[in-house]
Amino acid sequence: MSIVGKVMLSIPILSTIDTLKLAHNFYNHRLARFNLKALAKEFNVDLIQHHRAINDARATAQIFLKMLNDLEQMGIKTYNSLNDSIIEDAYKYVFPYHLTLLATNRKGIKHLNEIVSLSLTEHFYKEPRLLEKVLDEKREGLLVGSGCQNGEIFTIAYNGSIEELEERMGYYDYIEIQPPYQYAYLFSKNYDKQDIDNEGSSQDIKEALELISTEYEEQIKDTIKKIITVARKMGKIVVATGDVHQLDEEDTILRQIFVEAPQVGGGIHELAKAGIVLPQHYMTTEEMLSHFLFLGEAIAYEIVVTNTNLINDKIEQLSLFPKKLFAPKDDFLVDQGIQSVEEELKRITYQKAESLYGNPLPKYVNERLKKELKNIIDNDYATIYYISYMLTNKCKEDNSVVGSRGSVGSSFVAYCMNITDVNCLVPHYYCPDCHYNAFKYSIAEQGKYEDKIPDYLLENLSLVTNGLDLKPAKCPKCGKDLVGDGCDIPFETFLGFKGDKVPDIDLNFSSEYQTTAHDYTRELFGENNVFRAGTVSTVQGRTAYGCVKNFLDRHDKKMSKTEMDIIIEKITGVKRTTGQHPGGIVVIPKNIDFSDVVAIQYPSDNVDSDWKTIHYEYDKYEKNLLKLDLLGHRDPTMISKLMEYVERYPEEFPFKEYEDI
Repeated sequence: MSIVGKVMLSIPILSTIDTLKLAHNFYNHRLARFNLKALAKEFNVDLIQHHRAINDARATAQIFLKMLNDLEQMGIKTYNSLNDSIIEDAYKYVFPYHLTLLATNRKGIKHLNEIVSLSLTEHFYKEPRLLEKVLDEKREGLLVGSGCQNGEIFTIAYNGSIEELEERMGYYDYIEIQPPYQYAYLFSKNYDKQDIDNEGSSQDIKEALELISTEYEEQIKDTIKKIITVARKMGKIVVATGDVHQLDEEDTILRQIFVEAPQVGGGIHELAKAGIVLPQHYMTTEEMLSHFLFLGEAIAYEIVVTNTNLINDKIEQLSLFPKKLFAPKDDFLVDQGIQSVEEELKRITYQKAESLYGNPLPKYVNERLKKELKNIIDNDYATIYYISYMLTNKCKEDNSVVGSRGSVGSSFVAYCMNITDVNCLVPHYYCPDCHYNAFKYSIAEQGKYEDKIPDYLLENLSLVTNGLDLKPAKCPKCGKDLVGDGCDIPFETFLGFKGDKVPDIDLNFSSEYQTTAHDYTRELFGENNVFRAGTVSTVQGRTAYGCVKNFLDRHDKKMSKTEMDIIIEKITGVKRTTGQHPGGIVVIPKNIDFSDVVAIQYPSDNVDSDWKTIHYEYDKYEKNLLKLDLLGHRDPTMISKLMEYVERYPEEFPFKEYEDI
């Protein structure tokens, strides 16, 4: 320990008050910026010869005295009472730093989902923010790394004491260092994370980056050596990482184009003033080793190869998402008097089928029902069907039109539950009065079912492939008009050959009713169990062209059309922002937490949104969670308006012949 350090041990630790933190805590409603110039203007303090130390100190003292007067009027007169008055959202005014989180097991993935969700919702302020107390609560199953050059360790090692470095280094599971050239930004006066809007020319940063090989190289290397020395003393693993932002070195220009482009939601990237962007590509082992040879070959190999494998060995082999479907349980509606959704599904289905085809059901119909119900129940899809049934039933009770689309029309169970209007059975006649029925069987089926069908009905059936095209005919038993139906669609079209494909039921509501349908799902499951399906918006061709063109104009560069096309193609499809599916609602069963599978956020980081969205795209978790596509369309709205003119029995409105209308 140095002599200064020994002397300091005898000096008591004095309380300190940070005027910047005071401004953040008590004047955030009055100030947009918190630099000395802004504070001096707010408190009417003269700021003469700004940036001259003695003048800045005098102005700061005068500002502090005025702050103390304000605090006294608020009843805050002691140091402890000042600390007790820290506002709940003080985290908004703390300068954040980066770190790395690695999930080592399933518990870690759950905690990572919780952390991501909190940082994107409750603690979001201009960017996702992770509170240290949250990380402390959810640290099990995670490895915490010290992050890149935007982390706190390098800055403390460069500016702070050994004691301070040891204290903060103790918080991390492993310490990261990057190739020396990547720290160049930190040595430019213009690259100020605390005040990105400060004045200055980008030339300052260019010069700083050019000087990395001379003026700052030794300082950076000495700081890296200091970090390694302290980490070894504390028994911490040191790992060389690349802070990778691109795949290949040649793609640096692509990142520079995005850095200089206006950000979604306004503002500029914090590196935009630099004028250049350093290569941060996915390096080979040899490349990484070459950047750390100044430490000696043995240490370079240790931090690049040996220690990275040590970290890897701490992580279990697992998939990001579980390998099962989490659907609502069979008794999820028990509080509404429904003990078993599966039994209710059977009851409703058979009741509808018997109302059409009689009791007992024709053998063909009964077999189809049994087959579908077995696959649906065995694969835990009964609740999915029943939720769709409740939504369509609610819509019809509210006198609005709803229809389904897609392959759900191949499910006879869905038809019997009024989820779809498509009858997927083979073309057939049935009598609404006496329940007589006649089906168009294949030759093999004729021998199996042995139904006796009059010749005139057989002839009519032989002429069509779709029962909706059957000619009008009379019932051979009661003489009433027969109804033609049946679109001949195999059930496998919907749930696959094994019947284990997750049902994708799309419901088309009136655009005026869609919000009601969405709110009804919230009512059924609770606000914390229903989220909008998230989407990822990517850079499109025209936007890519504009970004490249503006970049070339800013730098007064020329490029051939072929070169431009190559760059445009590379940046097309890159993530730009997030959004929400127009009608996709994801249901989280009450017996699990959303973080068991996914993370959540606000769409496009809009904290004023009424809905939260799933952080991942649906195709990543489609085998895990139920998604309801509750879409809004104009056609149901138009039909609803037209049907207001139908005085009686709108569901029986004839559409076969225009003369009937």
